[in-house]
Amino acid sequence: MPLALIGLGRVPCASFPMLPRGLRLQRLRLAHCRDLRQLPDGLEVQESLECWHLGLRRIPASLFCGGDLLLVDLPSLEGWGADIWIKGDLIMSRIPRQAALPRDVRVEGKRRVPVGY
Repeated sequence: MPLALIGLGRVPCASFPMLPRGLRLQRLRLAHCRDLRQLPDGLEVQESLECWHLGLRRIPASLFCGGDLLLVDLPSLEGWGADIWIKGDLIMSRIPRQAALPRDVRVEGKRRVPVGY
């Protein structure tokens, strides 16, 4: 059954134990959900993607973000998938050192990442 998000303002993360493959959204803000461990490979977000206080283990492969990508307080983050394209700014804060930004991530805007990443 398709995931119906049209007209929904805020939805508790518990309603989404996982997000489906092939998901294409205008914008996405995920916050305060330590149980959300992964986002689907090939996720497309036309505007901004914000991830606040999540249990994500990796940034998905083939992620397309048409605006800014904001990653804040992701203590379980271990790494990044391949073929990631961010057309806006990349903003990272409180990210573990083992999840340092790989060289092949395409960022067209500014990189606002901690020193040494």
